[in-house]
Amino acid sequence: MNSDILLVPIVSSLIAGAVCLVLPRSRRFMPGAVISSVVTGIIFLLSVYIWTAARGAPVLFHREWLGIGDIDFRLVAKSLNAFVLLFASGFAFLLTLFSATYMVGKPRLNEYYAYLLFTVGAACGAILADNLIVLIFFWEILGLTLYGLVGIYGSSSLPAARKSFLMVAAADFFLLLGVGLLYTLYGSFNMSEIWATPLSSPVSIAAFLFVACGALTKAGVYPFHTWIPAASLASPLSVMAFLPGSLDKLVGIYLLARLCLDLFTLHSSMGVAVLLMLAGSVTIVLGVTMAVLQKDLRRMLAYLAISSSGYMVLGLGTGTSMGAVGGLFHMLNGALYMALLFSVAASVEYRTGKTSLEELGGLSYMMPMTFAVFLVGGMALSGVPPFNGFFSKWMIYQGVISVGSEVKISPLFLVAALFGSVLTLACFLKMGHSIFLGNRPRTIGAIREVGFWMGFPKVVFALACIVFGIFAFSIPLRQFVIPSVRRPVYPAGLWTPGIATVLLFIGLAIGALVYLFGKVRPKVSGRFIGGEVLQEEEVRIPGTDFYRTSVRSIDMLDKTYEVGEQGAFDIFIQGMAVFRGLGAFLLNIIDRPLDRFYDVFAKFALLLGRGLSALHTGSLRVYLSWILGLGGALILIFVLLFG
Repeated sequence: MNSDILLVPIVSSLIAGAVCLVLPRSRRFMPGAVISSVVTGIIFLLSVYIWTAARGAPVLFHREWLGIGDIDFRLVAKSLNAFVLLFASGFAFLLTLFSATYMVGKPRLNEYYAYLLFTVGAACGAILADNLIVLIFFWEILGLTLYGLVGIYGSSSLPAARKSFLMVAAADFFLLLGVGLLYTLYGSFNMSEIWATPLSSPVSIAAFLFVACGALTKAGVYPFHTWIPAASLASPLSVMAFLPGSLDKLVGIYLLARLCLDLFTLHSSMGVAVLLMLAGSVTIVLGVTMAVLQKDLRRMLAYLAISSSGYMVLGLGTGTSMGAVGGLFHMLNGALYMALLFSVAASVEYRTGKTSLEELGGLSYMMPMTFAVFLVGGMALSGVPPFNGFFSKWMIYQGVISVGSEVKISPLFLVAALFGSVLTLACFLKMGHSIFLGNRPRTIGAIREVGFWMGFPKVVFALACIVFGIFAFSIPLRQFVIPSVRRPVYPAGLWTPGIATVLLFIGLAIGALVYLFGKVRPKVSGRFIGGEVLQEEEVRIPGTDFYRTSVRSIDMLDKTYEVGEQGAFDIFIQGMAVFRGLGAFLLNIIDRPLDRFYDVFAKFALLLGRGLSALHTGSLRVYLSWILGLGGALILIFVLLFG
């Protein structure tokens, strides 16, 4: 295989993005959508070819780049990054097709498709990079395109775009520091030459944590998560499906997996492993606690995406084969069902113009296909068998249990993961009732199902959630995930998804028969109204207050939600407060005293100048007197000193 093919996904995306920028502007005719769909489709096919070739042996592309040390342009395709590249390009292709209809009539379409293609190219470069400087180069491009996509609506979305960019940029600074520390340890930037670094010294631990900071921010893990809810209210939902929903999860968790599985030996420092597991557990609980009381579909899905990332970090943090495979499998599953659910939200918004749960309801009859795929995505998100989310969570639970002898607090992490699954199911039920069940509000007229280009990607995502759950061993694990870990993985308990699926269908069939042929019929009596004309009131029970009483009755959850809404968990808000305090300190301690000193010095100089000016009379006799007087004084001083 010619290694130059690794360049094609990167270069073609960047060139196509540049072409989109110079296309004529139009809200109806969208050549950018056609170009993006064709290019991402070609990249997906190339990714299939690259993945197939990389299963046999790594494919390496190497060219001199900057001519400084060993900073060469190195790309490599191995089992792990080849499968991540495959799914990243697949998500890009499907969501570009989705955008072709969803974005019609919206402003700045050329910029949208250009940024989307730039993001695809940079993501391919970051995934394939074998040199840490090359990785940082493409990682920074991803930060810039994130700013462009989140701020695509202009001034109304710029605050969220600015917040997203600043948080990612701050994390990238730590990523750069971590790369520098790795270079001090190995004298090389090539990741192929950095292998199994023991976490036994302060330098190696700092390098791991700094690089992990960049990865966790991209994936949206606590405390670097708050850019995602901010972006959810400001950007198109197709952007949310593409970035925090799928692509950023793949890229961020991929880098974390490289850290835990290749660059470092995580089990050499259980303290670092516990820190990762703690970050994952806190992310799960905080994310789902904030999600369950949300009243807007965008923010609810944003917090559920954050919570989902916590499971991935928890699995990788165990340092076990089972946990690592479960974490990577959940990375794939999370990207699938979050892309599906954000696409469902986009479809609902496209038809109704609303995302407030209070203003939605009764859409199941008018949007049956969207309702069906929502059920699949919601059950996959909640970890309901036999869908894919259940199996990956099951493997993560097994990984957490397996470290119980070394990590004494691992039962707490397991409880957090199980608690997160329970509240996630509650969120799914709340969304389902609020959007698709109940009575339809009068503000929503007769609407119809979305068209093919918005429906096809959702169906593909939903089918993948089903297939990757029922055939978890034979397709995603055996073909993609387990070869990437290169470690033996033992069966996950007693769960056999094929048999379980058959038994579930048998149970459902029995339940359906009992329901259809049951002989119990409720007796309906006529209402006695005494001749009065009965005026029936329409009663709507929206799902926005689901669980409010039960959650608020648990003091810890109630306080968590309240302080979370006030920004207590927002590292951006806390960081800005620190900088404002530092600015006030410097203003009062340094800046203002310097201003006062300048004012005093200026007044003194002015008075001195006026005094000297008064002495300059223009009289020769006065000047001679000064010369003689000063000269005599100098002579006297000289005589007294040197006698």
